[in-house]
Amino acid sequence: MLWKINGKFRLPLAVASFHLLLVCATAMFVNLSLGGQAPLVWGIWVVVDFPVSLLYYLSAYSGPLNAVGAQYPVLAQLLYLPHLIHGVAGTLWWYGLTVACQYVFRYICLFLKGAD
Repeated sequence: MLWKINGKFRLPLAVASFHLLLVCATAMFVNLSLGGQAPLVWGIWVVVDFPVSLLYYLSAYSGPLNAVGAQYPVLAQLLYLPHLIHGVAGTLWWYGLTVACQYVFRYICLFLKGAD
């Protein structure tokens, strides 16, 4: 299985993969949808990836991508700001958050074992 390394379950890898899968599904939904309101679904991801979503304040960055989009539409899709924020930074955030939670949980368990 993909998230088992040396027979050990890797929760951070599973959580990050699940996050990336859902972001890809959202991107496909937005791109294939005929409704003009479809991009509003990225608003859900603003809540899910909250601290990382503050990168939306860099939205002035997306202006130069409009010029690139005319010549290279595939590159413009890859560099679309919600794809970068939620696909790359959000996935890394959830991976790091899960790793940190595992370390805290292990520390608490070791502390409670030592308290006996």
